[in-house]
Parts: sequence; structure tokens; C-alpha cells
Amino acid sequence: MGTFGLTFDALRAANLKRIPLFKNGKGEIAHPPIVEHGEDCGLASLANRCGDSCKQLTVGSDWSLGEWVTAVTGELGELANLIKKVRRGDLKLDDARPELAKELADVACYLDILALQCGVDLGDAVVNKFNEVSKRIGVDVMLGDPVAALATIPRSAELIEVLRNMRTQSGGWDNCPFCRGEYPVLDGKDPFEWHGPNCLLRSV
Repeated sequence: MGTFGLTFDALRAANLKRIPLFKNGKGEIAHPPIVEHGEDCGLASLANRCGDSCKQLTVGSDWSLGEWVTAVTGELGELANLIKKVRRGDLKLDDARPELAKELADVACYLDILALQCGVDLGDAVVNKFNEVSKRIGVDVMLGDPVAALATIPRSAELIEVLRNMRTQSGGWDNCPFCRGEYPVLDGKDPFEWHGPNCLLRSV
């Protein structure tokens, strides 16, 4: 199953939706929304409503930065333990690869949540840092325009099949990473023309 270009934005959006719904091992909500109540909050007078000065804090702010760092390093620790077992001969790399993939994915998900709590757009940060290092070491390899990157994707039979499978019965898209929730144009026979009018794939 391919991701067809999972983006940092898509990961962030999914994390924002899932964090408040995430349950611990006991089936309890692990990260309930946190509201900072203002002076005009009706809850103080049992009116059971928040005032205009109340605001909901960032999703996941029930944990401190230190606790989210612990979550990231915890997943790195589980990854390291698997790699240790491969090195020791308990497992072959091919046998361990599915679990390694899961742990790497956990690290990526938690890292994005940590970036969220820091107020950092992880995608922008990676692009900027990657390009900064390339300039420093004198290498002309940059992360740039996503449209230019998509232009290198061949319109293969496999890719077209992926695009066909992404259509839903409602005529929309089930998670196109480039449509950004727009309704597609369904007039053309070319699967690329099924995307929303501003979808990056339509410019390929």
C-alpha cells in the first residue's frame, strides 16, 4: 500500500484530529482538550458555558514539552531495541523490517506532535534545514517546489490505477495529499483531470 506522497501537512492534520480521541490502555481519553478560562467564563458561576475570553489550548497541551520528548525517545528506544536484536543475531533484518517500519512511523508521528507543541511547522523546518545544510557543504541538492517534484512522476499504469482507486462514490477524493479537500473536475478521461482545479497533480 503506497502513500502516494504523504505530506507533513497531512500528518499534522491527522494528528490534530486523532490526539483528542486517543485512548490509553484502559480505554480512557488520554489527551482531553484543555480550556483556559477567562474572567467572564460562565463556568465560574455555574452557568455551564464559556465566555468570550476563554480559549482552547493547543491540542495535546495537557502534556508538557518534556513529556512529549519522552514519548519520542520512548519510540526511539523501542526502535533501538529491535536493531540491537538484529545486531545480536536474534532476528534477521528482513524478519524485523515490518516492526522496524512501525517503530519508525511512531517516531515520525510523535515528532510531529512535539513540533506542534513547540509551534513549529515540521515540513517547513525540514525544508529550510535541509537547504541550509546543502548550501553550507556546497551541494546543489535542495528541497524545492512540490510542483516541480511532481513533474518527475511518470504517468504509469500503476499510478493511474492509484488515482482511480482514490475516487469515492460521492465523486470526491478519499485523501489526495494535493487536492486539499477540493471537489474534483470529472469531465476529462485522464485521471489527472479528476482532481480539484487547484490540485498540484493537475499541473503535472
